[in-house]
Amino acid sequence: MKFSLQIQTGAGSKSRSRSLFQIPKNPAKGPARTVMILALWMTLASCSLAVVRPQQDMSDTSAAIKAAREVNAETLSPDLYRQANEAFFRARNEYRLKNFDLAKSYAAKARGFAERAEFESMQSGAQRMSTATPDAPPPPPPEPYAYPAPVGTPANPALQGTPSAPSTTQTPGSPSAGPSVPGGAPGTGGTPNPGGPSSP
Repeated sequence: MKFSLQIQTGAGSKSRSRSLFQIPKNPAKGPARTVMILALWMTLASCSLAVVRPQQDMSDTSAAIKAAREVNAETLSPDLYRQANEAFFRARNEYRLKNFDLAKSYAAKARGFAERAEFESMQSGAQRMSTATPDAPPPPPPEPYAYPAPVGTPANPALQGTPSAPSTTQTPGSPSAGPSVPGGAPGTGGTPNPGGPSSP
């Protein structure tokens, strides 16, 4: 889309066309615009990337409070244990609100209180008790499923007189040492194959 721009001067008139969406090219604005975009990008990046989350401090504080609990610090030194829990509660809230400096300072205070509570409890003669649950004994092995005997007649009439499942009982004086197998070779406890090894 083009439009005409009429500029009238005293000497005469000039006509020039320009696009509505064309940005005038000014070489002086190019580098300034680039510098401004880079500065804006660096500012945004520094706000989110330069902040280090105090994850290790929070983890250390949680471990210190757990260690104090293992020596019954809540009963032997309740004031210090309560202060440790309150400071850790504040640290977690500040961490959720992304106030990492405050979270780190509260976590350091909580860890100090928890370590002092643990130390005082140990001086009072407390024994460390594990808060871990004991392992449960393994379950007994499952009992094997007793499959029911098949019902019906065999599809092959030659197998009509043989049992449908192999027998595991042996009669005294039987020459075989293993279970009776239908269609087995003579002397192995099975019935001989009437048609020989190649017949169906």
